[in-house]
Amino acid sequence: GHIASAEGVAVAIMDLCHRGLLAADCVFVPCRAVTMFVPTEEIECSLEEQLLNRKYDGDLIDLKCETKYHAARFSEASFLATPAIFEDLNFGVGMRLQQNGTVEFNTTRDGIFDGLHFHMVVDMGEGYNINTLIEETSWETTYIRLFKPGIFLPAGSRICIKTHVQLNTPAPEYAVEVIVKDHVKEPVTASFSWSG
Repeated sequence: GHIASAEGVAVAIMDLCHRGLLAADCVFVPCRAVTMFVPTEEIECSLEEQLLNRKYDGDLIDLKCETKYHAARFSEASFLATPAIFEDLNFGVGMRLQQNGTVEFNTTRDGIFDGLHFHMVVDMGEGYNINTLIEETSWETTYIRLFKPGIFLPAGSRICIKTHVQLNTPAPEYAVEVIVKDHVKEPVTASFSWSG
C-alpha cells in the first residue's frame, strides 16, 4: 500500500511468528518499512493540470478536505518542515501493532499550511533503501488536505500532531489530530481517520 502497513503485512507476519512457521535464522526482505509524514503548503492545481483533468475526468479539480489522495512525484518544495516518522515496521523484531505518538513540527519557512503528505522508506538490507518520494515505484505517496482555506504560518511555527496506528485489525486503522496554536487567534484543529 501507499502507507507501509496498509495491506495488512503486520498481522500476516505476527501470525507467522505466533504459529512458529519461521526458521530461527529467518531474514525478512525488506527488513523494515517506515512511513514518513510532513505538513505541506497549500496545494493548488495549475491551469494545465486543471485542463488535463477536465479532458480525462470531465470535471475541474477541487481538492476536498478530509480526503486521501494518491500522488506520484509529489514535490518536496511544498514541505513546510522536516519529515518525521508516522509508523515504523521493523519486521521480525517484535513489531508493535499499536503505535501512538505526538510529533511537533517546526516550520522551516513561511507558508500556507493545508495538509499532510505521507511517503514510505523501505529498508531492503545491506544499505539499499527505496524511498517512494524520490524514486519511481509502483507505490505512490499520499496527501490529505485538512484545511480549506489553509492557515498562513511564518517560519518557526509549531504544528502538533497526535498520531494513532492500529495494526491488529483486518484493515489497519490510522488517525491524525492536528493542533496549530502559533500565530493564530484561537487554536485551530483538524482530524482525519481512515483504514486500509
